[in-house]
Amino acid sequence: MIEALQALCNKFVPLGIEEARISTKFNTLTGEFSIPEMEAVRMISTGLEKELGIINEEGNRTEGYKANFTRISVLSTNMLDADVRGQLLSIEIPKSQKLQYAGVIGDETGAIRFVISKGLNKVGTDIPAELIPGKSYEFHGAQVSEYSGSLSLFLNGYSAIFESEETIDTPLFNPVLIQDITPGVVDLHAAIIRLSGSTHEKIRYSGTIADSSGTARFVIWKNDNNESLNLQQGQTYEISLASASIRNGQLNIDLTGAVIKPSVEVIESPADDRATITGDITRLKTSTGRGTEVVYRCPECNRIVEIAKGGYECKTHGIVNPVKEFRTKTRIDNGCEAWSAIINLPALLEMLGWTKEQLFDYRDNDPLGDGAIDYLVYDKIFGRRVTLRGYLIDGRMIADGCSLAYPEAVLKVSEQLEVV
Repeated sequence: MIEALQALCNKFVPLGIEEARISTKFNTLTGEFSIPEMEAVRMISTGLEKELGIINEEGNRTEGYKANFTRISVLSTNMLDADVRGQLLSIEIPKSQKLQYAGVIGDETGAIRFVISKGLNKVGTDIPAELIPGKSYEFHGAQVSEYSGSLSLFLNGYSAIFESEETIDTPLFNPVLIQDITPGVVDLHAAIIRLSGSTHEKIRYSGTIADSSGTARFVIWKNDNNESLNLQQGQTYEISLASASIRNGQLNIDLTGAVIKPSVEVIESPADDRATITGDITRLKTSTGRGTEVVYRCPECNRIVEIAKGGYECKTHGIVNPVKEFRTKTRIDNGCEAWSAIINLPALLEMLGWTKEQLFDYRDNDPLGDGAIDYLVYDKIFGRRVTLRGYLIDGRMIADGCSLAYPEAVLKVSEQLEVV
């Protein structure tokens, strides 16, 4: 049975409509009259909802209809739509002009994110004048959708929201281990082991969280509710209502709508996501030269700063007196797989066997200035076999350690001269 027909049967057979009747009507519309499947589903659904008294002739939900509520834990995309009853856990106003609310609703079995279209606008009839966190509500006719393995509810002009006469209780804080996370809304007790610098203007924070069982990447998108949020690397937090998803086989945590509080229970030994890659350097290239470029970092948090009107600006600490460093962008290939890599200053110093003072003395005494470091690193590692140690983030190696496989051999590529 095709998915559209199965969804119709899943909704109306439990309400007393015969499966054969639904199938016959669906096949007639799609086969004899060549009506598209989704349009046929809408026509059949509307007709049966009127017949059952779910909606009136104008298409509005009727108050006398007895809903068949579905527990959040058993929601699936095989449902044409669903009636859900639960406690409103969070509410926010999205920036999208087509949406009026977004948030999380939960019951005894779980929680799920939802968005409400501005088409659901009959205040006092189809939607309460105000949605208040902590109160219990009934969502009628919510569409179940899935993105990156995570389910969500969408309420449009054909849906309805009523305040529930029955109070639904949900667990206040029910953290799961990172290794046990499945896509959806989850609570976490985790430490931020790394905050990553981001050049995306819409990202507030990104980085890696960890507990004793594993690690996961996280992101927080900017909105009016998190302007004052101040996260610290190394701090342990209680995180409620985080959104987990799987993209390209990787677990991702969206904390944009989450409630984040510092935890008094510190995770002493969080899991580590360090990685080691050994391979050949096959390319060094940036927009500024052969591969090594100057970057300016915040002295407080080590994030790369941006040039602003008042000087160098850190997104967290404002205008700062930055620390000048070098980093190399490259490509490493082990013969089976290749990765983009950023070799940061500590790794460059390890590879060269120099201190930071020696590196800057070398630059100051060379007429090329910063360009001398570019040529130095190029001659040292291009075409060579190296081992990089650091973190794999979205398929890119961020290295804070680097060693040459054969440090005694020197190949001066820039002068096309081999020195034995």
